[in-house]
Amino acid sequence: MQLYCDQERLAAALKAVLPAVPSRPLVVTDAGMLLSSTDGHLEVAATDREIAIQCRVSAHVAQPGEVVLPARTITDLVALLDVTRVDVALDEKDVLALRCGRTQAHVRGWNTEEFPALPAPAGEPVAQVEAKALRDGIGRVIYAASPDPSRPALCGVLMQFAEEQVTLVTADGFRLALCTVPLVAPVAEPLDLVVPTRGMRVLQKLAQGDGDGSEVSIALDEGRWHVVFEAGDVVIGCQLGGKYPDYRAIIPQEWDVRAVTDRTALRQACRTARALSEHGSLRIEFVPPGKLVVSSTSVEAGDGRTELEAAVEGAKAEVTLNIRYLADAVAAVAGKQVAITASAPGEGQCLPVLVQPVGVEGQLGLVMLMQPSGR
Repeated sequence: MQLYCDQERLAAALKAVLPAVPSRPLVVTDAGMLLSSTDGHLEVAATDREIAIQCRVSAHVAQPGEVVLPARTITDLVALLDVTRVDVALDEKDVLALRCGRTQAHVRGWNTEEFPALPAPAGEPVAQVEAKALRDGIGRVIYAASPDPSRPALCGVLMQFAEEQVTLVTADGFRLALCTVPLVAPVAEPLDLVVPTRGMRVLQKLAQGDGDGSEVSIALDEGRWHVVFEAGDVVIGCQLGGKYPDYRAIIPQEWDVRAVTDRTALRQACRTARALSEHGSLRIEFVPPGKLVVSSTSVEAGDGRTELEAAVEGAKAEVTLNIRYLADAVAAVAGKQVAITASAPGEGQCLPVLVQPVGVEGQLGLVMLMQPSGR
């Protein structure tokens, strides 16, 4: 291998790929990054077998080649080089020579034979979506994904492709978030994919584009074990999860009381309640026709309440919710106003509270009650 490329671009590529390097590698090459060069570009890749990240960098390649290098070493080294041209050369003993400005360095690498295979798309993409819209959609649901590895069915983001949209869903047993994102073109057939939460966070960070028409293509590998996202010079492969629970069954279709209020004011009320809450809970009182009261109590700190102007429909009611769960749901939805809806408890069950933006379709947050609602 012999080539030269821009230091800033190479450093950015190495940093982008680093999250896929396993923290506890099974074999030494798992802790490495694969560098491979072909005509016109250098590709950097890493994988922990759950997610894989590949990033291309424009390069002037005199001789193609490939090598596996210790990930942290090469990333830190390139980041410290001068911002100028980097010359790269690999010898027959897998030692990579770097020359940049006043600095020369040699990094011992490994043969590529034991490096894990990277997911590759089989055939045409199953869907395409605008990068900005997908990043925005992920940001509106990722907070509700379960971090509990003992609940693997919920440790991911459900992507439901149907017609001209993809619906993103997350849940952790105490709350749920949903957001629909338009596709560039209709899909050939409905498709459900469960993507690891960590992979979606990486996609949200690396999928570039700010309303400039940049797109993310979504494809499956040969055995349909992985989904492959391609966004510009970045390719992210994620191992797919199993069947996602039927989330529709827990979304209330009717409500007994509904309040529309200012979203910013409600977020501030949640922050105030958190300062005086003893068990991380708050009470919301629906007071028709025009008031929403947010309150919390602590034996040691005291108590507080915030009265918000709201358009309230239905009978007077009260619910108790987890402060953080409600605050996350209110922060995630779009719009200046938010609608909070609650239902009376049925036989043996308490229906969750819904948080939805006013005037924006296809977004919602759901929060389970901490205790039965009062009338």
